[in-house]
Amino acid sequence: MKFASLIFLIVVLSPRAHAQTDSSSFPRTVEQCRAAATEWNDPVAWEEYKKANPDATARYIPNLHPDAVPHQDSTKIGVRSVRELVLRRIKLSACERIDAKRLETYCEIDRFYLRVLSDRYANFLARHQLFQQFMSEDDQGGR
Repeated sequence: MKFASLIFLIVVLSPRAHAQTDSSSFPRTVEQCRAAATEWNDPVAWEEYKKANPDATARYIPNLHPDAVPHQDSTKIGVRSVRELVLRRIKLSACERIDAKRLETYCEIDRFYLRVLSDRYANFLARHQLFQQFMSEDDQGGR
């Protein structure tokens, strides 16, 4: 449980605190926010991603799925870079303040991107055999 909580905090805090972006591309109006939400709120693409990545974070944790092999995801969402997903989350955060009437829509899209980023973090840790090191350091109080 500690592991899942830590991954969640990393995913939630890192995009908003550390991403460097061109602020001129940020939405400034309700219309820009709604246009972005219309483009990014793609239930078909989301289902395609979920089918290609069922329980992806758990799949990469050693001992739960020792035979798991990280794979290339060629879905519409899977081909997006982490940088692009982080930028979208930052823009969604701006839209949450600009267009409070559609707050739930922006939050729903953001939660989906949060899942995708969490899957990517877990995939990275698994690819580089860092789960055991991560868990050992965490057990020793490394936060």
